[in-house]
Amino acid sequence: MTLGQLNIHKWLSRSGAVAYGMQFRRVRPGPGVGVADFAEALSVLLTRHEGLRTHYLPDRRQRVVDSGELPLRVLEVDDTDPADLDRVLDDAVNALPYDPATDLPVSAAVAVADGRVLAGVLRCSHLAADHKAMVVLGAEVEEMLADPAARVVGPPRHQPVDQAEAEQRPSMRRRAEASLRYWGDRLRRMPPNPLACPSSRGPGESGLGEPGAGGPGAAAPGPGESCAAEMVSHAGAAALARIEARTSLDRSTIVLAAVLAVLSERTGYSTHTFCALSNNRFFDRRLTDYVGTLAISNLVEVDCLRATFDELGERVRAGMVRASMNALYNAYDLHAIAERVEHERGVAFNYFPPIFNNAANYFRSRPAGDGGPAATPPTEFTWRPMESTPAPLRFDLWRIDEVLVLDGWTGDADRIGRAEVEAVLLAVERLLVAAADHDLDGPLMSAAIDLPPVPRGEGWLFVDSCWVRLAEAQQLLDDVFGPGRARLFGEVGGRPLVAYVEATEAVGTPEEAHARCLSRLSAHPTAMAPRHYVLCEGAATDPDEPSSWQRRRVVGRGSGRLAGG
Repeated sequence: MTLGQLNIHKWLSRSGAVAYGMQFRRVRPGPGVGVADFAEALSVLLTRHEGLRTHYLPDRRQRVVDSGELPLRVLEVDDTDPADLDRVLDDAVNALPYDPATDLPVSAAVAVADGRVLAGVLRCSHLAADHKAMVVLGAEVEEMLADPAARVVGPPRHQPVDQAEAEQRPSMRRRAEASLRYWGDRLRRMPPNPLACPSSRGPGESGLGEPGAGGPGAAAPGPGESCAAEMVSHAGAAALARIEARTSLDRSTIVLAAVLAVLSERTGYSTHTFCALSNNRFFDRRLTDYVGTLAISNLVEVDCLRATFDELGERVRAGMVRASMNALYNAYDLHAIAERVEHERGVAFNYFPPIFNNAANYFRSRPAGDGGPAATPPTEFTWRPMESTPAPLRFDLWRIDEVLVLDGWTGDADRIGRAEVEAVLLAVERLLVAAADHDLDGPLMSAAIDLPPVPRGEGWLFVDSCWVRLAEAQQLLDDVFGPGRARLFGEVGGRPLVAYVEATEAVGTPEEAHARCLSRLSAHPTAMAPRHYVLCEGAATDPDEPSSWQRRRVVGRGSGRLAGG
């Protein structure tokens, strides 16, 4: 497999759901297009692009087949609402089973009324296509439906097997090894959860969000609810155009700079290290219209300290280029490195979901309002449910010209509520508007953002670049060892995060205690595994008092790390 395919293969193996990660492209042909036209276009598409007729085997190989059949589902419908058509078509292709080892990674359906194709849909496994590849496929289908003369295979293309061979060259292998070193260096010092905040269920505490939806005293939308808000902002788009005109920055970079400035103000972190999806097509002209999966996370590091808004944009641009140069790696090798770092630091990374995803270059914007500059339409929010994600907060950029369309996606509305997501998106808009005509220094950016820092009181400890909530770290110990059998102290004898644990047959060494804590850590996003373990004979009579534990006989002590003490 290619490195991009390996990345998706690893992701799917962790999710346990092969169907997850399918890509969709809907087409709406003009008048006179029939089912035979759609079928012919699909036939050409399959011949052009080997990735659409590839089996992906469990031993991490790809096998291209040279003949076969692709069923095209034809659905008779009334000439109905476009949204209803989309739902009917999506349901049809979603109902088809898919085994990567034996089935083609593409499925298709058309909706027909009176012999005329009203709409069609392609669904591709993420193993075969990423977002840009689906844009390429959609454009090719639309071209072939509009012009029968375009239904020719054409010259040979750069195919996934070609890409796999190219990645075995010494120069590419060296680049992949350098990428792993880049990631390993940053994983050893970055906070795994820079948006660490208490749950809104915590008594007397506010989460990242303000009181309101998802805040203290509000009706919680349900543990773990994952949902996204789409912000549609004409004011933000107008500001982007003016910032672009007075700087050398592109609009996507400007939006990301604004997002980071808001997060820096809110979280207190001056340096942000986060995942974005890499544009690996940028470095090889053969990949411009490549139909395959190149989607892979890159790790962007941006220092926001003492930067004006324009300077922050320059740092973002440099950081994205540097990260993209280090976004070619074997995902299985990277995850092995990450697991070692997790063990050493006592953290959980949740395996790098993107925090910022830029798809704005692939879409035409919605039409601007008719009111003109003097009647800018109001900013609108639309909420929708989303699949579960380990990312606490993610931003998806969809449009950046006539209108700014930016999504804020919370992975757990109990921790980062709907009110918080909207507040952050509006702060991004305010910052863009304030920076439209002139640069902003730190105080001016803070005034435009107008969000208070996340409240962290005495119950928080800053350790190894991480804000740790001691109450949740104690909940981790209760979850692992049982209530009253272990107690975490923020500091004992100059050591941070010391855990006293009752020794048992199952947990008799610090290494066993640490392994158990790591196994449950991902369920406690504001916790960190203890830095030092003291195994005692029996539990303390007064668990909240260190001296009570210190009077017990010690049967083992140490960091629990397998190497380095």
